Amino acid sequence: MGRGRSGGQQGYLNLTQTIGALVSSRICTLHELQTVYGLEDAFNLLEIVNTDAFNKAQQAT
Repeated sequence: MGRGRSGGQQGYLNLTQTIGALVSSRICTLHELQTVYGLEDAFNLLEIVNTDAFNKAQQAT
């Protein structure tokens, strides 16, 4: 079974959660992560994704 979450959602089987979050948010492509961006870049991009999601959730309340 993969890295599923509660609620019936399926996690990515062959990717880390960080890579999955970046690619699914369309902030970058898998190819860019493999060839252009380093690990620190990936974590900085993930911070952007998480901050945007947090701010969007705060606006909805």
